[in-house]
Amino acid sequence: MDKQLRLTPKVYEWLEEKSNVVDQYWIMSVVKWAPRERRNYYDGNRFTIEIPRKVGGKKVTILLRVEETESELVVLLAHLED
Repeated sequence: MDKQLRLTPKVYEWLEEKSNVVDQYWIMSVVKWAPRERRNYYDGNRFTIEIPRKVGGKKVTILLRVEETESELVVLLAHLED
Protein backbone atom coordinates (compact mmCIF):
# COMPACT_ATOMS: atom_id res chain seq x y z
CA MET A 1 0.00 0.00 0.00
CA ASP A 2 1.24 3.46 -0.90
CA LYS A 3 1.63 5.87 1.97
CA GLN A 4 -0.34 9.09 1.87
CA LEU A 5 1.68 12.29 1.55
CA ARG A 6 0.80 15.32 3.59
CA LEU A 7 2.30 18.79 3.87
CA THR A 8 2.00 20.85 7.04
CA PRO A 9 0.52 24.39 6.79
CA LYS A 10 4.03 25.77 7.37
CA VAL A 11 5.25 23.97 4.26
CA TYR A 12 2.32 25.29 2.18
CA GLU A 13 3.27 28.83 3.28
CA TRP A 14 6.88 28.19 2.35
CA LEU A 15 5.80 26.91 -1.07
CA GLU A 16 3.87 30.09 -1.75
CA GLU A 17 6.99 32.14 -1.03
CA LYS A 18 9.22 29.88 -3.13
CA SER A 19 6.83 29.24 -6.02
CA ASN A 20 9.52 30.29 -8.52
CA VAL A 21 11.81 27.53 -7.24
CA VAL A 22 9.66 24.54 -6.37
CA ASP A 23 6.06 23.37 -6.27
CA GLN A 24 3.97 21.03 -4.18
CA TYR A 25 3.92 18.17 -6.69
CA TRP A 26 7.69 18.24 -7.10
CA ILE A 27 8.20 18.08 -3.32
CA MET A 28 5.71 15.26 -2.99
CA SER A 29 7.29 13.20 -5.74
CA VAL A 30 10.78 13.74 -4.30
CA VAL A 31 9.66 12.60 -0.85
CA LYS A 32 7.81 9.60 -2.20
CA TRP A 33 10.55 8.39 -4.51
CA ALA A 34 13.70 9.42 -2.61
CA PRO A 35 15.81 6.29 -2.35
CA ARG A 36 16.50 5.10 1.20
CA GLU A 37 20.16 6.07 0.94
CA ARG A 38 19.20 9.73 0.32
CA ARG A 39 17.32 9.83 3.62
CA ASN A 40 19.34 11.03 6.58
CA TYR A 41 17.69 9.77 9.76
CA TYR A 42 17.86 12.03 12.78
CA ASP A 43 15.21 10.28 14.85
CA GLY A 44 13.44 6.94 14.60
CA ASN A 45 10.66 7.92 12.23
CA ARG A 46 11.87 11.33 11.07
CA PHE A 47 14.41 11.98 8.36
CA THR A 48 15.76 14.74 6.18
CA ILE A 49 16.24 14.77 2.43
CA GLU A 50 18.66 17.19 0.81
CA ILE A 51 18.04 17.95 -2.84
CA PRO A 52 20.55 19.96 -4.87
CA ARG A 53 18.83 22.13 -7.46
CA LYS A 54 19.75 24.83 -9.96
CA VAL A 55 17.71 28.01 -9.83
CA GLY A 56 18.48 30.76 -12.30
CA GLY A 57 21.97 29.38 -12.87
CA LYS A 58 22.65 29.28 -9.12
CA LYS A 59 23.01 26.06 -7.12
CA VAL A 60 20.79 25.77 -4.07
CA THR A 61 19.91 22.95 -1.68
CA ILE A 62 16.36 22.23 -0.65
CA LEU A 63 16.16 20.57 2.73
CA LEU A 64 13.00 18.67 3.64
CA ARG A 65 12.22 17.29 7.06
CA VAL A 66 9.81 14.38 6.93
CA GLU A 67 7.99 12.23 9.46
CA GLU A 68 7.06 8.69 8.47
CA THR A 69 4.18 6.84 10.10
CA GLU A 70 2.61 3.53 9.15
CA SER A 71 0.19 5.20 6.77
CA GLU A 72 1.69 8.53 5.74
CA LEU A 73 4.70 10.67 5.03
CA VAL A 74 4.34 14.17 6.46
CA VAL A 75 6.58 16.98 5.23
CA LEU A 76 7.11 18.98 8.43
CA LEU A 77 9.55 21.59 7.25
CA ALA A 78 11.08 22.85 4.02
CA HIS A 79 14.14 25.05 3.86
CA LEU A 80 16.23 26.52 1.05
CA GLU A 81 19.98 26.99 1.46
CA ASP A 82 22.05 29.02 -0.99
